[in-house]
Amino acid sequence: MPQEKGKKLLALLGEEQGRMLAELGIGTNYKARLTGNILEDEKAYHTVHVAFGSNHTFGGTIHADVHIDCVTKDPKLEWE
Repeated sequence: MPQEKGKKLLALLGEEQGRMLAELGIGTNYKARLTGNILEDEKAYHTVHVAFGSNHTFGGTIHADVHIDCVTKDPKLEWE
């Protein structure tokens, strides 16, 4: 099942700029709740928000025909 969803997402993003990471955000707002409204969900504490595709409309450099936001609850972020 997860592989099918991944394939569907890749098809929506296309082959070029749509697959570029447009946003990365870490939810830090204790009062925000997961409601299904992406504008609130992406701010909720214990979430990570990523978006793929266009970001030129808010100061980025990626021009694509798509912009897809994704929110993950209780993620584990690691960096070196």
